[in-house]
Amino acid sequence: MPAFLRAFSSLSSHAPEKTGFAQIVAQSIKPDDPLNSALKTIEREAIRCKNLVRDLLTFSRSSKSDDLVDMDLNSVIDSALSLIEDRTKVSNTHLVREFDPQLPKAPMNSNQIQQIVINLANNAIDAMPNGGTITVRTHLSKKKEGTVFSVMLPLSQESKG
Repeated sequence: MPAFLRAFSSLSSHAPEKTGFAQIVAQSIKPDDPLNSALKTIEREAIRCKNLVRDLLTFSRSSKSDDLVDMDLNSVIDSALSLIEDRTKVSNTHLVREFDPQLPKAPMNSNQIQQIVINLANNAIDAMPNGGTITVRTHLSKKKEGTVFSVMLPLSQESKG
């Protein structure tokens, strides 16, 4: 395992300690204590960091490019978008998900799909320096070609100013 993954794993394993400490301290102070708000923030951010590290570790696992597994495209895309959500908040960009719930599972390499979605979303954020909205949709085409259905993944952006 590369050093940076070991560091992420280590960071992830300490997040519950930080959360637990914040919870213990929060129980020992009054609800109207000014520290209560700060402790809730620590707890919330520790959980967010733990989830982010978990997602990064999942995303970093390599797979062969020819490894196709039947997966839910909506879940794969949603997982990729969760990795850039913090960046969208910092850049004043709203992320909209419009997923077709009727999509069947399809053979795919989830790491490649996630990388495509992350790259497209990052490019859209970069193209909107004043913020805006990124809409990611999935859609199952109604046209059937033999036994193959096509899935569309349009990504649109709307910038401010």
